[in-house]
Amino acid sequence: MKSNKGFSFIEIMVAASLLTMLAVLFIPIGTTIRMERQVLKDKRIFALSLHDELLHFLTESPEPQLYKRKTNGKILTFQFKQEHAYWKGCASWKNAKHKEETLCLYGIPQK
Repeated sequence: MKSNKGFSFIEIMVAASLLTMLAVLFIPIGTTIRMERQVLKDKRIFALSLHDELLHFLTESPEPQLYKRKTNGKILTFQFKQEHAYWKGCASWKNAKHKEETLCLYGIPQK
């Protein structure tokens, strides 16, 4: 009887193909997860920024405004306008996927 110590060529090729398939599956998933994490992080930061801007806007003299400001390395466009008894503040930006995203908050002016 012959003693074999080691792997055959077929076994090595099967293992290499399995590792390649796993890499092909997990690399795009990891990239997508990182991108979604950045989108959510930006959205959270920009929501806080919009809240602060809206609060400042409502305590000052509210009148319709449109301006841009750089926050977290991205350009945010703030727009404030009156809708009935409320003031609507919106922030727009391009997210990590290069799509336009808008977030709006409403507030009641201080009297």
